[in-house]
Amino acid sequence: MKARYKNDGDRGRGFACFECAEVLEPSAQYLFSLCKASDNTFLGKSSWQSAEEKHSPDEWRQDGGKALLYVGPSIVDRLAENENYQLVLYTENLLPQKANFSIAEVNRSPRTDQGFVQGVGPATPQTQQIEPPAPPESDASAPERLTESDIAASPSAPPNKLPIIFVLILLIGGGVWWFTRQKSENPPVAEQNAEPDQAARPFEQEKNPEETKTPESATPPALPPREQVRQYLRGAPTAQGAMDLYRILTASPDSAAGDTRDSVYRLLYFAAQQGDAAAVFGLAQCVDPAKPVWGSIPKNGREAWAGYARVAAKEPDAAKAMHTLKKWLEDEAARGNAHALQWVDEIAKDSVTR
Repeated sequence: MKARYKNDGDRGRGFACFECAEVLEPSAQYLFSLCKASDNTFLGKSSWQSAEEKHSPDEWRQDGGKALLYVGPSIVDRLAENENYQLVLYTENLLPQKANFSIAEVNRSPRTDQGFVQGVGPATPQTQQIEPPAPPESDASAPERLTESDIAASPSAPPNKLPIIFVLILLIGGGVWWFTRQKSENPPVAEQNAEPDQAARPFEQEKNPEETKTPESATPPALPPREQVRQYLRGAPTAQGAMDLYRILTASPDSAAGDTRDSVYRLLYFAAQQGDAAAVFGLAQCVDPAKPVWGSIPKNGREAWAGYARVAAKEPDAAKAMHTLKKWLEDEAARGNAHALQWVDEIAKDSVTR
């Protein structure tokens, strides 16, 4: 099964559709669960939790071999952009069908613009600080009444010092004027011998030419891999372009980082949807339980086997990868590994169906 997330523009913000293709058989009722790849938690009724919980779509309809599950703000508002998910589809008579997908953009409901926290409800309003009222201003215009005792106790007024201050100002001003005049008539010898431009700007220091030299080529810092992938997929992506960027990022020094691997997984997923055989093979290796862990992508032996089988005629290493995966599944099933036993059973049923 393949799954894809689409914002529902007809119903408006907060509404979306999970498009499930290659559903084995139509059903009279559909349930689904969502697992977030970054922390392996499941969508619950009020939050993301460790236990799986099934949800009913608001409505659903069958379109050929596709099942269209329509959901509302209770689901959409708790989804995150640039995140990988696994959708498990439950029908009446068949085993659960799984599909991985990623979300580039979530068109959340308007209530998220009005202070609602995702999955919680309205945010707690900030407590207003109530300031105490300011004391009443005193009436400065009201004359102050003096009693006879106040008049008797007040000291005598000091003598008037304005004439003395005026004379001091005149003396200081005259001295400054005389000193300035003498300096302008007899400039220093060093200033007389200086170049005209240098004398006009005596305080300007000579700048070091090495300090003012503009670098010929200034390379801006590269964006993080997550942001590069996000900007590319939001533009006009192609399968070839996605694979070129995938090869560049996987060859970078930080290609082993979990965030980088989650980002390049989105490039593989996009190119695989366009039918690129190398991308399908790389996607199968990411979920192959016989291979090392790839970022936060969950392992799935059934999907890995289906991917290898799909491109076995085009990818020379696909047959070898299938042989390695088959041996791993048989060894783990013999040890009692529940996941391995389930994948072996699912692969066998897929082979019969085909």
